[in-house]
Amino acid sequence: MDWNTMSPSPECKHPTYYREILETINDFNLNTNDLFFTTNPTLVNQVNILPGISDHNIVEVKVLTSTKICYQKPRKIQLYKKANWEGFKQSMDTYHQEIKKYRTGTPDTPRSKTKQILKNAGLSKHQSAKVRKQLLLANVVQAQIENRRLGIKRMELDYVRGLKGGKILSKYKLGSEVSKLTVENTIYRNRRQREVERYRAHVLEFLMRDDNSRCNPGKQDKLKINGETRQTRILTDYLKNLHLKFLSENPEVKLSLASFCRLRPAHIKLTKFISRSCCLCTKHQTFALCTQALRKCGIDVPLNPEKCIEDAANIEKNERKHQPILHMGNGREFR
Repeated sequence: MDWNTMSPSPECKHPTYYREILETINDFNLNTNDLFFTTNPTLVNQVNILPGISDHNIVEVKVLTSTKICYQKPRKIQLYKKANWEGFKQSMDTYHQEIKKYRTGTPDTPRSKTKQILKNAGLSKHQSAKVRKQLLLANVVQAQIENRRLGIKRMELDYVRGLKGGKILSKYKLGSEVSKLTVENTIYRNRRQREVERYRAHVLEFLMRDDNSRCNPGKQDKLKINGETRQTRILTDYLKNLHLKFLSENPEVKLSLASFCRLRPAHIKLTKFISRSCCLCTKHQTFALCTQALRKCGIDVPLNPEKCIEDAANIEKNERKHQPILHMGNGREFR
């Protein structure tokens, strides 16, 4: 740039940019002493105004002589397959043991349970002394049963059954509490769950049949279960009736109503979600008006036209059954 002639020098590689700068200076009457031109603003580190001569201050610009290069940080790749998981587990166990040393709570023992119960009851010292032994005995027996719960032998189950079915426990309704502490209840529950799971596929196939449920046609009638999207269905009858129907079709299966209801998948809705459709044709409406008129006259007939027709058919059937039959010649009969 030749500032004496205010024009780009002959060896300038980009004269167009410099002409635009000159046009901007001339258009806005800018003073070139206060201006700093650059094509890369990231090189400017700092701009300061310093006191100068007379009424004109000095503009100080600190510029980098070379372009700053931003290098990308190397990315770390975690190799979990080569990790020392045994050492990690050992360090976690050690850390857990160190934390347990600083535990401030009292241990969960029968004696501590007894003290806590007496404290919550708000008994006096004299009253607590009378019931402490009996309450401590109950907590000790409970703790002993819990400790033997997983290690109980098959031969000892007879004693447990007799204890749970005793008359005194039955009288005070504590059999269920003893069952929670014994392994017998867990064994029976697990065995029953295995038996019920055997029929899950049969129950699902039964409920998916078109005569027992119908598929919703809408795009929004979908349900996502365990990451799998399924179209919802609605049962055509109550679960109690479907359970009886299932047992009649499979007489060898022993499945309670509660277990049958638990095996129903979530995408099969109950019958309360089904839409009720009513016929509004002329014949049905005319008969409905007739039944309403009969009820106004004091005649006790069902308000539902279909129920009224069914009752009338049953009455006619009974009357025909009790009428005497006269046998005539040629195979003819008269009532």
